[in-house]
Amino acid sequence: MVEDDPDVRRVIVECLSLIGYKVTEAANGTEALQSLATVKPDLMVVDYAMPDMTGAEVISESRKMVGEIPVILATGYADMAVVERLAGKPKILRKPFDIAALGDAVSSALDSARDKAEAASA
Repeated sequence: MVEDDPDVRRVIVECLSLIGYKVTEAANGTEALQSLATVKPDLMVVDYAMPDMTGAEVISESRKMVGEIPVILATGYADMAVVERLAGKPKILRKPFDIAALGDAVSSALDSARDKAEAASA
């Protein structure tokens, strides 16, 4: 979970933990990329608007480091042309969202990634 607002990050981490996910958190893109040097997560949930780099930049740099990784871009506003240029077409989770929408988005993104991996190995 990459989110610069500590209160928002705390709530999202707590929600994901409550529904059974193990969550690593980062306060900004730089922290997220440093974490990726040691751990490759199954999924990234990334805020779009952050001060050090946008969520699209975090996604782009993450994929350069660890390859294709499922991503959910959480945003109230994002310049989708910029997002697509830098990060392809990540799943978008519009802010504000509730725990059910967050859980559904995570489950869906993980299922899609699993289906892609199974199809590629078949």
